[in-house]
Amino acid sequence: MPRHTFTILEEHARKLRASLLRDDNEYGALASCGRSRHIDPWTGAVEERALVRDVIAVPAEAFLERTPVSLTWSTTPSSISPSGRWPRMKPFCIAHSHPGGHLYFSKFDDVADKESFEIVFACMETERPHFSMVMDRSGEFIVRAFGSDLKPHPVDMIRIIGDRWHIPGIRAVTAVSLRRIRPAGPRLRRDGDSRPDAAARGNRGVRRHGPAIAMLLARDGRSILRL
Repeated sequence: MPRHTFTILEEHARKLRASLLRDDNEYGALASCGRSRHIDPWTGAVEERALVRDVIAVPAEAFLERTPVSLTWSTTPSSISPSGRWPRMKPFCIAHSHPGGHLYFSKFDDVADKESFEIVFACMETERPHFSMVMDRSGEFIVRAFGSDLKPHPVDMIRIIGDRWHIPGIRAVTAVSLRRIRPAGPRLRRDGDSRPDAAARGNRGVRRHGPAIAMLLARDGRSILRL
C-alpha cells in the first residue's frame, strides 16, 4: 500500500484558516492540489504526494445547515466552484472546521466523507486518492486520504512550507539553513581552499540533497542535524 504525504504553503494554510474559522459553527472549503508519485529511495515504497495549489472559498449560500458540531452543504459543483466544474483529474482536499477544538475525524465525518468521495470518484476518471482535512480553532489540522475504495488511509507526513519548514515531530528549520548544510562535510572543499566559488559548489550540491535531508530528519524524528 502506498504511503501518503500532504504539503501546503503557509500562505494557503492561512487562507484556509481565514475561510474555515469564521464563527462558532462549522464551515467548509476546498483545496485544489497537484499530485505526484515517487519511489522512496530508502525503502522502495510508493509515495503519493499532494501539494495544495489553491484554496477555493465556498460561498455561504452553498451550506444548507451549519452548527457547532455538524455541517450540511450542497455537492453541486456550481454551488461550490466558481467555474461550476469539478477539477478534472486533479486531487483536491475537502476541509472543514471543528470550532469546538476537537482535532479528530468524528463518526459524522466518516459518513460524510464517504458520501462526498463517492460522488467525487463517480465524476472523475482516476482512482488515485483525494484528501480530507479537519482544522480546530487554533488553526492546527489533520489530513487523511481517501482512495477509490472509499476507505480512509492515514497521511504519513504533513509539510507546511513558508519562511520556515514545519514538519510535525521536529523543530522548524529554515530553508536557508538546509542549503548551508554540506552532506559530505568539509571534504567538499579541497584542503585550504576557502574561495567563494568553492563554497558555492558546496551549496549547489545541498540544493540537490536538501529534500532528502528533510525526509531523513522527519523519518528519524531528530530536531537538529550536525555535520
